[in-house]
Amino acid sequence: MDNRRALVTGGASGFGLETARALLAQGAQVAVADINADALHAAALDGALPLEIDVTSSASVASPPPARRPPGPAPRRWKPSAASTP
Repeated sequence: MDNRRALVTGGASGFGLETARALLAQGAQVAVADINADALHAAALDGALPLEIDVTSSASVASPPPARRPPGPAPRRWKPSAASTP
């Protein structure tokens, strides 16, 4: 997975967190997105880029804070782990 990029939604806990850990262990550059800022920062995945994003909001997804936007091309893998209910 060296030189690969991944974006994991719902990455602050559960399956998303474990997926992010596995991708990091395999050498991927990982951005971890979650709506829960406290959990996101508590997870503190070394080497991952934390993104506080609400994936149920198109505005939030379309424009993450510029300081948090990962440089370079878009991720090649998309791991949607976030769950939403109506």
